[in-house]
Amino acid sequence: LEGGQWLPYAGVGGQFEVHQRKDDGHATLATRFPVGLAWHPAGSAVDFFVELALGLKVFPETRPVLGGGFGVRLYL
Repeated sequence: LEGGQWLPYAGVGGQFEVHQRKDDGHATLATRFPVGLAWHPAGSAVDFFVELALGLKVFPETRPVLGGGFGVRLYL
């Protein structure tokens, strides 16, 4: 797309989830290693991104996880 900048990125982070069901609830904790691509339109305070994240769930069990996402970020 013209008039903007494509920015690849990589990072490391964490993920915490709480699940509540009818009779029980539980929490999970994981590490995340996302890689993605963002498009920042020229002269704007937003970018649009898509990412893929490999991860490792560490609580309550240890297992690999795969995730992804897309969205819009607003820079204040």
